[in-house]
Amino acid sequence: MPRLAYVGTDRQLHLVDADGSNPAQLTLSLGDNPLLLWGQPELTPQAWSWPTWSPDGQRLACLELPPGDDEETGEATLHVVDVDGVRQMELLRVEAGVPLYCQWQPDGGGVLVLVQDESELELRHVDLDRLGEARPLERGVPLFFGWLPDGRRIMIHTASGGAVGTGRLVIRDVAGKLPDEVLPQDPGNYCAPVVQGEHVVHVDRRGGRSRLVRTLLDGSDEHTLLAYEGLGAIVPAGPDSVVFSSAPQGEGTPYRGLLLVSPEGVEQLAPDDCLSFFWSARRDALIYAQVDLDTNCLVWKVVEADRSVRELTRFWPSREQLFYLRFFDQFVQSHHLLDPSGRWLTFAGHTVEEAAHGTEPTVHVIDLDGSPDPVDIAPGLFGCFRPEDP
Repeated sequence: MPRLAYVGTDRQLHLVDADGSNPAQLTLSLGDNPLLLWGQPELTPQAWSWPTWSPDGQRLACLELPPGDDEETGEATLHVVDVDGVRQMELLRVEAGVPLYCQWQPDGGGVLVLVQDESELELRHVDLDRLGEARPLERGVPLFFGWLPDGRRIMIHTASGGAVGTGRLVIRDVAGKLPDEVLPQDPGNYCAPVVQGEHVVHVDRRGGRSRLVRTLLDGSDEHTLLAYEGLGAIVPAGPDSVVFSSAPQGEGTPYRGLLLVSPEGVEQLAPDDCLSFFWSARRDALIYAQVDLDTNCLVWKVVEADRSVRELTRFWPSREQLFYLRFFDQFVQSHHLLDPSGRWLTFAGHTVEEAAHGTEPTVHVIDLDGSPDPVDIAPGLFGCFRPEDP
């Protein structure tokens, strides 16, 4: 049975199987324990967020945040927790800024952490063999990235303060031992590049025209896949294909239509407007979230391998789930809402029925091969599946 990690409404990290069995709690807030508080009033509650599975599924990287909703009032820390609960270690204390996201190095030897520092984002690398130290890699806004096949270099797409003409696509060694490689394209629209073996799919804006292009990692051997208007987004869909959509009116407006793009051509998967989307290679299917403008709730839909479209459920997302869906093209690299088999989908928030009764946010699971009705797993704010069974 697939295993998922989630943040409960108690702000602690938990594990559970997709059917709700075998629950386990990984963290405990010392400040919430009345026995430990006796005689030690300085202890404060601890809140955790963004559990991120290691590639081998044996550890979680996670962020410990200051208590309450104002995350700028105290220090945050980056931790690694063994899923068997035996060991927990602090990797980094973030003394300035608010950590928003983390992602493992492919070999499990380090973690990337993205920090909001005043008006810009800063990407840092933390080596598990050098606790407490972080190597700054890049600053900018927006800032997206993806690992290269060698597992030591990343491709970064960013700009200086979001200013027109300052966009850059650069390959950087996280250890700082290899020289940078700057791609010749002008990445004017901001989205996460998709690295596929020795190729990368990304955006070029030369001549005032947005194009989705496929190149070698150094930007050579360029092939135009399609032209578009507005803000583009891409997610991987196999070894040489991607799913693409664009928001013609720019940031904050819906993506319009979903296209499967490969070197052989372009296939429309659905004409719908949507908020986010991702691909299941095992299922050969697309899952996407659409906004219902009448009720302002979200609708999960799936385009199956036979290209039939079906609605799964309607829900209002938790704040954390909505943040994920807003920046889905980066999060799909590291936090999986679909289990490795492509059968189970997880999300956090309120179904229509739950919202009517004023219940707290819940982690749900839908069996895509069974009933479309979501199963309540536990009260929670966000959950994601282990990438593969160990």
